[in-house]
Amino acid sequence: MAQPYAHPAQPGILFRDPAFLAQVPLSPTTVSQYFSLSPFFARSSTNEQLRMQSLAEPDGGARREPRELEEALRRFRGTEFVVAHAAPQPPPGLGLYVIHQRERWGPAREQTRLVDAFFCLDGNIARAPDLYAVVGNRVLAAVTAIQSSLSLAHDALPPFDPRAGFGWRIAALEDEDEADSEDEATADLGSGADAGAPERIAQPAPAKRRRAQGTAASNGTA
Repeated sequence: MAQPYAHPAQPGILFRDPAFLAQVPLSPTTVSQYFSLSPFFARSSTNEQLRMQSLAEPDGGARREPRELEEALRRFRGTEFVVAHAAPQPPPGLGLYVIHQRERWGPAREQTRLVDAFFCLDGNIARAPDLYAVVGNRVLAAVTAIQSSLSLAHDALPPFDPRAGFGWRIAALEDEDEADSEDEATADLGSGADAGAPERIAQPAPAKRRRAQGTAASNGTA
């Protein structure tokens, strides 16, 4: 029976070879050859032994279907790399491929142990995280968000009133302060406009009216 995954270390290494991808599109038959260029590949693996024995073939035995590669590796003992999942997507070269590193000690599939797992996504190869790391990161993110929310709620906690208890103010104090400052500014502008208005000055009477008033005054004197 196949052994469970052993939770290896998770170094942050990402491999990509643009020169290879420009010449050879990724597919289920070429992803093993592309993976052999990465630092995750072991030169002491049975895949390398199979490649050395197949140098007389037209393509050097580098391009094989996943099932054909796994069948050819059954006669070896040691570390092997097999394509466990292939999901190519158009255009050519894109898709997801999962590669398993296994330790084999017999020809049967049950006589293998999963050592490590890698994925190739659109030409980028990296070590796949295990379930423990994924769940741990999600739990840490959730706990951090809850802790931040509780800290904000604690800072906004109002003082306790024996009659009413804790009374939460929904509106922020900053909004009320801004509204008060706007009202004061409006009042200042109104008072400034009244104080700065020019005073009305009595205009002198027309010349005819002054002469008529002068004539009436002289007649009265006489």
